Amino acid sequence: MDRSSLPTLPGSLETLSPGAGVGSGVVRRRRRAVGSLLALPVADGLTMLACFGLGGLVNFSFQNVTEERTLILGLLTAACLVLFHHFGHYSRRRQLWQEFGDVLGVAATALLFDLALLYLLKVEFSRSWVLTSWALVVPAIPLVRRLVKHVALELGGWLQPTVVLGTGPNAREIAAAYDAARNNHLGYQVQAFLDPAPGAVERTLQVAGGRALPVVPLDPAAKELPGWLGRPHLVVALELDEMLSCPGLIESLSFHHGDIDVISPLKGLPINNTRVSHFFSRDILSLRIHNNLARPFPQLVKRAFDLVAASALLLATAPLFALVALKIKRRDGGAVIFAHTRVGRHGRLFRCYKFRTMVANSAEVLAELLASDPVARAAWEKDHKLKDDPRVTPIGRFLRKTSLDELPQLINILKGEMSLVGPRPVVPDELARYGAAQLYYLQVRPGLTGLWQISGRNDLDYERRVALDTWYVRNWTLWYDVLILARTLLVVPAKANGAY
Repeated sequence: MDRSSLPTLPGSLETLSPGAGVGSGVVRRRRRAVGSLLALPVADGLTMLACFGLGGLVNFSFQNVTEERTLILGLLTAACLVLFHHFGHYSRRRQLWQEFGDVLGVAATALLFDLALLYLLKVEFSRSWVLTSWALVVPAIPLVRRLVKHVALELGGWLQPTVVLGTGPNAREIAAAYDAARNNHLGYQVQAFLDPAPGAVERTLQVAGGRALPVVPLDPAAKELPGWLGRPHLVVALELDEMLSCPGLIESLSFHHGDIDVISPLKGLPINNTRVSHFFSRDILSLRIHNNLARPFPQLVKRAFDLVAASALLLATAPLFALVALKIKRRDGGAVIFAHTRVGRHGRLFRCYKFRTMVANSAEVLAELLASDPVARAAWEKDHKLKDDPRVTPIGRFLRKTSLDELPQLINILKGEMSLVGPRPVVPDELARYGAAQLYYLQVRPGLTGLWQISGRNDLDYERRVALDTWYVRNWTLWYDVLILARTLLVVPAKANGAY
């Protein structure tokens, strides 16, 4: 493989031979990268000032602007920027949901300090102005950052050339996760894999999306990356046996290359809120992991959140609930609510409520279809779903596409049989397909929505559904529940992907 075949996207790895203008290209890219990093805190500061101004404009409170008020806002803005830098928003690339959570926490803390300082200094102020301003800051900063990064990507300044050390499943998975084509907010652009195996040869490797990336041999005894690669971001994603066969390689690369990412080859462990520690004077890295939902207090928090949120949603959707019930009743006079047996927490069976979306004699129609259509019978045996199900009524098809058929499950939540967010409710026969993952499923209440529903729903294969459900249980936080609910409300009714 010729090195000139490597991609030459803006900010990509150098493919020129030494001395052929490499230095000037690197300088230009570094200037664009530095400009992009400086643009973020500047944009954050200007966004916060704009939110304070808009809050005053909305509440007609500009007459309360004093020198003390201006000084407090200036100090709090500077403090917020310092905290964002501390969380790595300007130096490291964090996912949007992580940044949003940080912004929410920083803004809430700044609001408390703002109110306290105004009270202690006896400054006359409008409470509605203060509350409105900080409420605007929370969504405005992530949105403006998204815009800044999009513009920077167009100019080639936010794109980060990246190489992955490794060629196994761990390396291919992280390449897909880092790929800028899938997540422009991060801006990573994987350009090549490095293979440290003795006798490795140049070749290509397919990653998610069908993209072919070059595999470059790397001498396991090397102390640094080949100079012709330039200074890309380095991600070490070796398998466990590969790490053992390359002693000292990661240490050498870290010493000569600077900051690198090391992706653990360990899978199937709770990774959220993992605590990293070490022993003084020893090369021992300790990871303390724990399953949140295996502890009483997180379970209590989740249940309290379910009760409050489900009660509010049931009150808010009561008119819609009545309208849908009336439409179903008028169609054929059958039952409005359909109750189906599902497996709940600790294996207890319960009646899961849904608006009826099928014809009244659905069992007979299904039996006749499966007896006469081998293709439909095979699809049913595989996933217990039919993409073009003749039993579904026109109103039922609309309810399924918008997920409105699941509104009655709010009653299941109030009864303690379900949760707002959790694994997909399954029938008893399906539980066997979870295999060893049954332990995670039975640990929690099934959810009205979950990772499976916002990630493709019925278009996902069963293995992927199980993986999403178990990941959620292992790594639960209340913040994840809020994010999944928000994404459900925004994405599922609008796209209706995989709903049938």
